[in-house]
Amino acid sequence: MSLMHPDTSDSFLTSVRVVCRSQPRINVLNHVLQQLDAFLFPSQAFTLPRCVQHGNIRLFRRVLVTLDNDNTRCQFEKIQQYRLAMQAAAKLGHLWMVQQLYQRYPVALSGATALAAGQSGHLPLIQWVYETKRHLLNMNFYAAVYKAFETSASRGDLHTVQWLVKNFSNVVFDIGIPAKEGQLEVAKWVLEEGKYRCRFDVVDEVAVRGDLNMMQFLVNRALLDGPSSAPDLAAEFGHIELVKWLSENESKHSWSFTTTAMVCAAKNGHLEVVKWLHENRKVGCTTNALDLAAGSGHLSVLQWLYANRHERCTANAMDNAAMTGYLKVVQWLHNEGARCTTAAINHAAHKNHLNVVQWLHETRDEGCTAEAMDWASKAGHLAMVKWLHVNRREGCTTFAMDQASANGHLEVVQFLHANRAEGCTKYALNAAAGNGDLEMVKWIVAHRYEGIISEAFHNSVSTGHLDVVKFLRNTFVDECSARVIDTAATNGHLELVQWLYESCGERCSPAAMAGAAKNSHVEVIKWLSNVCALKCPTYVMMNAVSSGNFEMLQFLKKSGQLDCRSVTTEGIVAVLDPQEEVVQWLTENYPDV
Repeated sequence: MSLMHPDTSDSFLTSVRVVCRSQPRINVLNHVLQQLDAFLFPSQAFTLPRCVQHGNIRLFRRVLVTLDNDNTRCQFEKIQQYRLAMQAAAKLGHLWMVQQLYQRYPVALSGATALAAGQSGHLPLIQWVYETKRHLLNMNFYAAVYKAFETSASRGDLHTVQWLVKNFSNVVFDIGIPAKEGQLEVAKWVLEEGKYRCRFDVVDEVAVRGDLNMMQFLVNRALLDGPSSAPDLAAEFGHIELVKWLSENESKHSWSFTTTAMVCAAKNGHLEVVKWLHENRKVGCTTNALDLAAGSGHLSVLQWLYANRHERCTANAMDNAAMTGYLKVVQWLHNEGARCTTAAINHAAHKNHLNVVQWLHETRDEGCTAEAMDWASKAGHLAMVKWLHVNRREGCTTFAMDQASANGHLEVVQFLHANRAEGCTKYALNAAAGNGDLEMVKWIVAHRYEGIISEAFHNSVSTGHLDVVKFLRNTFVDECSARVIDTAATNGHLELVQWLYESCGERCSPAAMAGAAKNSHVEVIKWLSNVCALKCPTYVMMNAVSSGNFEMLQFLKKSGQLDCRSVTTEGIVAVLDPQEEVVQWLTENYPDV
């Protein structure tokens, strides 16, 4: 197969073209346009695998050329970039990109790349891999071929399926894959022309979709053998014709309807299915049918069940309807003598159904608990909180202000502070600081006394919110220890580490380096090494090996912090599937290992 060439017309950035077009004398100077284009093009901001994800040929070409000419990267890091980019391009079906990378580094066309090509389902790419390195498609028991079939069969790409079956005649393909996605033509063709199997659980997925034609094909061809909930699932999703067919053809399959069929059909509002099951099947239902229909707001189903069946609902029915805000259902249940619990108002308040809360308050006497205001506060429903405060006596707990603070609902916090006495706990300030909510932090420290500033300060350091850290440090915290810098370093917050170092006057401790090294925060490690003269722990190199982090490896080598004694053959072997380029780098730089 010949090398494919994309359209690469208009080689300059659009911004360069547009601006220079207004300056004719500049627009004709190609070398000036090239300089402007080179200056503005953000190639340094992209790794090669990342730019592949954009699918932009020009971006890919520019970043690829930049990588080729980058003298700051070792050859092994470049090879790593080529390999990872080829896998990314193959997964997306970008044949031209794969070919460009193959020209630079043929070894990158590996089993992993073939698997990615198969996953793309892009036939020209799969054929190119087949012609270039055919054996890769046979690896791991034809894993790439199975992936290619899965993708192409799922989307109804019969042409690709036919090519796969023709060229891999010894492979047994799963008819369940096209069956699951409703690709009947593909399923029929594989049945007639290829070696096949069919996983029995696909029938459940066919039932969920309500695909009568596919179900008939699978059952009539006796392709299914095993337990299934297909009848219940067909009822649950309202597929009345499929429900009828499964019932009429019970001699062809071993599946049965259960009470779940009517329960789930009622829950989803499929009244026609509920009626048919009642009239034609003897399995009946349970009280769940009424409780769930009420919670889903299906009043017509609820009324029909009351009129035609002997089951009656439980208190869950009105509780569920209140929680989901179906006032008419709540009212109908009330008129039928149904019960509810305090959960009705509690949940309705949480979900902000004020009309339901008001009606239950005026009409029934179950009332609510402090949970109503607690959860309304957490959700930020200020109007609901105000109404409960004025009209109910249950009040709330410290949970209300704590959770309102944690979720950024300042107006709710202010109302609770001004009108209620429950207050909050130290959690309110800690959570706000950890979330980086500076406005909330300022208000709490100005109006409440429960907070512990040092804990809030540490929380904001842990999560890297520099503005909150500065506010608490400059306003309240007289001293900060090296432990705070350790925390910031461990979590990779370089800017925060630098600010704390200048502000606190503390020396960085080895724990800072240990934490940064453990989590592979390269920039923090570099700063701690260069500014604080801290040494990396011995395990940092093996972390870099396991993650394929060439930036870290190059830094360690350049800084001379580790010698070959820190790298052992046993250590390399212990790394799960080390990247081959890293092993090559180690071999070159530590030949005695």
